Amino acid sequence: MNTFQSLTTVRTADPATRLAQVCIAVTVITLLARLPFVVQHGLSIDSYFYVRGFPTMSQLFGQGRFGQYMVFMAGESLGFNALTFGTLLQGVGLLCFAASVPLVFTAFDREVQVSRAGLVLTSLLITLHPYSAEILSFSEASFTAQLATAMGIGATFMVARQPRRWWVGAVLLVLALSMYQLLLNYIALMLLFGAIQLMVKSREARVFEWRRYRELFSPLLMTLVGLAAYMVAYKLVIAGFGLSETNRSQLLPLSMIGSRFEELVKLSDFLWKRPYIVEDAPVASVLMWVAAALGWASFVVCVIIRRPRQSLVCLLLAALIPLAGIGVIAAGSAWWPVPRVLGGIVVIWGMGVYWLFYLFRQRWQEWAIAIPVGLSILGATAIGHRIHSDQMLLNGYDKVLAAEIYHSLNQHPEFNDRSRIAIVNRNMRWAHPATLPTAYMDLNMTAFALTGAQQGVLRMTTGHELNTVEPTPEHIAVCDTIPTWPATGFTAVLPSGDAVVCL
Repeated sequence: MNTFQSLTTVRTADPATRLAQVCIAVTVITLLARLPFVVQHGLSIDSYFYVRGFPTMSQLFGQGRFGQYMVFMAGESLGFNALTFGTLLQGVGLLCFAASVPLVFTAFDREVQVSRAGLVLTSLLITLHPYSAEILSFSEASFTAQLATAMGIGATFMVARQPRRWWVGAVLLVLALSMYQLLLNYIALMLLFGAIQLMVKSREARVFEWRRYRELFSPLLMTLVGLAAYMVAYKLVIAGFGLSETNRSQLLPLSMIGSRFEELVKLSDFLWKRPYIVEDAPVASVLMWVAAALGWASFVVCVIIRRPRQSLVCLLLAALIPLAGIGVIAAGSAWWPVPRVLGGIVVIWGMGVYWLFYLFRQRWQEWAIAIPVGLSILGATAIGHRIHSDQMLLNGYDKVLAAEIYHSLNQHPEFNDRSRIAIVNRNMRWAHPATLPTAYMDLNMTAFALTGAQQGVLRMTTGHELNTVEPTPEHIAVCDTIPTWPATGFTAVLPSGDAVVCL
């Protein structure tokens, strides 16, 4: 077993060159693996909301995403609408994110002590994980989310290597946060992981010798200043435009801490049972979990044995990493833990794989690690394709249903395109009868689940400007007296002129 005895060994190739090669390899492989999303993006529940245009200022400013709004408006001034924006820039955002992921593990490791193959596989576990694929199913939002994440990671890497530029990093961080606040999870993980890397670097150095951590000071200063500046800017923007904050941008009240803990326990159950979203890929899921768990367990054992002076602090820092991984999600008032916001958890799994390659460096050992990890990545890639193909199927199901609804409504002489349409979705709810394995929360959720999206799918399918409204008790009562889709006669027109559709 090759342990911390070789931690300070510098590989023969130039570290900067090797890191650049890793970034290029990860980017190329990720783009090829995600090509279906880039070439033909699907329509999400949000896409149907934005058929008529980008989200409003109040929507995005209220969520603290004023930078994202400015990017959208800049795109609109060049001729983009919400859907073509996603089509053209989907691959650009993916490229930025993929190229930045290897920097998560090397910001505080100037020698890049893990082999190129090990670092590539560790990074691909993150970029090709099904949780990372979900944001691509929301094509209109993926560019700004992935660009912002790459900016946050890149700023932290730059300041770790060039401390005097902390103020440049702070500016980049403000811009990134104005587009996507969840990138803070990545930065927190980088800082904690970097602290551990610096701690195990030297056997003899004292734990509380501040000079050994000075590489952390500037990135930490950048983070604090950037976050404070963003919060001030956000408050000024909200006050200046007279807008109100949404619950997505507010912190969790103290009175809700108990319930949030229960929600986190339920989330941990999901992470354990469905780490790859689908339930029918047990081998890929088990291989990923085993590799990550073995990596972290090996790290703990080796720290205790080989670095007893640093072991207590190292283990305390490692214990904080799961908190950083969930971070912003747990601290926010709104609780919506969809897979696309769990990127920090994926990074923690990736860190476990990193430790395996870090500790076991003999050729046969790396092969023994690379084969199962590679198989789990292959499974992750396949599930990413299934997310895309399921989205294409779902879009087809929704359009067929939209056409059926419009045809049925036109059987009523009193119906016209100006009629208000109330779609009462009591039976179909979130999905069509045909089960889609990748459907979870709002991933591959039917457009007929939400009123605003219903209007979009009807417009895109029929070519008519139709007006959907939220069902009232009167509309719902009608569905107790007429058949429900797919039976004939699932629509009715009331004396008021309102049309009712019963699903």
